[in-house]
Amino acid sequence: MSSGWKKLFLCLLMLSLFSLTACATSGGIPSNYDERAARAAELQSILLLTPDVKVNSLSAGDVKEEIPEWSEQARQLVIETVQAEMAARGRKLKILDPKTRYRKTVDDVKDLHLAVMSSIYEHTLYEPGNLNIFPERIAHFDYSVGSVEKLLKAYRVDGMLIIRGEDNISTSGRKALGVVSYLNPFSQGQLGGMTFLEATLTDASGDVLWFVIKWNAGDYDLRDSEEAVRFVHDMFADFEGGDL
Repeated sequence: MSSGWKKLFLCLLMLSLFSLTACATSGGIPSNYDERAARAAELQSILLLTPDVKVNSLSAGDVKEEIPEWSEQARQLVIETVQAEMAARGRKLKILDPKTRYRKTVDDVKDLHLAVMSSIYEHTLYEPGNLNIFPERIAHFDYSVGSVEKLLKAYRVDGMLIIRGEDNISTSGRKALGVVSYLNPFSQGQLGGMTFLEATLTDASGDVLWFVIKWNAGDYDLRDSEEAVRFVHDMFADFEGGDL
């Protein structure tokens, strides 16, 4: 059996003094893993919905303020890197036209995607103190954002990729406070700005065939081309497709 879902469902949280990097951790391989992996491997042309990537300035007082220019810069870098990742795997990737006449459909899909991912996090991912795990949801992974057949036919593709995330850039004041906190033996220190991205792959039925969650505290800046490439590349390391 290929390793993508195995790594996705069995990877451990990795902690260090200055950074936190993690991927989704669940309770085992779903009984329908092989069937979904096979369906995912058949998707050779994929539509990328415009990624919802938000970049904030994070103050010493934990106040976040989105900087639109930063968000757009990070969004474009994520798109370019995903294009490269798909090309390296022999996949055709089309980018959603922001002015598409299917805007309402896309907005509905993204809203449902938020609800679906929330349920996945709550009911299938083992986290300390999570009492809402549903073993049957883990054993038979069955999540969908609803049919997107009409949208995919319009773009002449057979799969859809949804990406969402956030990056929090520490201000100079927050960085200075972090140094002071670290030097103080009675302080727990202060985490840098959190970088988070998730990606979900579906077919025309809207079934979630593959997903990944990646976050890191303080080591990445999605506005920087090299760091964005490194973050997204690591994120797609176990992308589906025969050699997961």
